[in-house]
Amino acid sequence: MAQDAEPNLRELIAARRAELEGQAEKLSQQLQEVRDELEELAVAERVARRLAEQLMPKRSGRRRRPRAPDRLRPCGAAECRSARAAWTR
Repeated sequence: MAQDAEPNLRELIAARRAELEGQAEKLSQQLQEVRDELEELAVAERVARRLAEQLMPKRSGRRRRPRAPDRLRPCGAAECRSARAAWTR
């Protein structure tokens, strides 16, 4: 009886090994795809950084608009509440 079980056990082990090897291959491929995409993102980040650096001098060369006086500039929500509270006192 033990000898009869041995071939079945070997078949089960071989089948499981083949299944695991197939999963390992799929995971290896997925890992490579992830690494490739990470590299693409790193390249895109470098390009974006270089473009931003190239645009910076152009932006700083533009004339800035003069700042509006405080009485003409809209206030933030907290400032408006405190101003209204002061007016109603």
